[in-house]
Amino acid sequence: MEVNAAVISGKTLFIRPTSMYIQNAILDATEGTVFNDVSDEKLSDKINEWLNDAKFDNIFLPLCFGNVLSDFNGLRLATHIRCTKSINQLSRIFIYGFIGLDYLITDEYFNILKTKNVILIPFSKDAFSAFGNKNENPLTQEELTTELAKLKLDVPGNYFDSHHIANEWGIYQMARNAGIDISEVEGFDKNKFNKLYFKWLIAKNRLEESIPDVQKKEQIEYAERLPGLKVLGKIDVTKFHKR
Repeated sequence: MEVNAAVISGKTLFIRPTSMYIQNAILDATEGTVFNDVSDEKLSDKINEWLNDAKFDNIFLPLCFGNVLSDFNGLRLATHIRCTKSINQLSRIFIYGFIGLDYLITDEYFNILKTKNVILIPFSKDAFSAFGNKNENPLTQEELTTELAKLKLDVPGNYFDSHHIANEWGIYQMARNAGIDISEVEGFDKNKFNKLYFKWLIAKNRLEESIPDVQKKEQIEYAERLPGLKVLGKIDVTKFHKR
């Protein structure tokens, strides 16, 4: 029986479910708890709570949590972490559980395990020590785009077709290029971009990065030379008729 906590170099966040978890898992680790609500909005809230203040070298999270353990929500949470801009977006991620790779291949988020420094490990303190103390080359911001391109995420089921997605994606890109915060677009639900699909699109295309001032100036100068409608100030999408 494993009594002593695992000792791992660096600063560690240990995420656990509310039940059936390893007590005293990692020495001096910060702990976070996941609940049964596994909506994209709730997972986004948890990531903001855990990962925006303290810098962690290692993040350990359970493969199985939520109402349906066979949903393997740990894969989805790891994908959220990689697709969310934070000081811990590039930290090493260890997903611990009793399930082997063969049972996960058909999962939509399986490919997160093909990306750098996201590792499936056994559910034990010995495994935490063995994998946590391996020397790995850190993931860099330059590598992130290539790694996220390995993911193949499905369009959310509440969208009618690809045109619906394209319209909302177009609003986001138009606002970004105009230097307008998406929250200022009246009548548009900015919480849509807490959906993992949109977070993935934004992260893999590096759209969370600020547009350089030189590029902004060039875009403004180009727009002023174009004939036709000009948009000044906020965009109110409620004024447009839905088809």
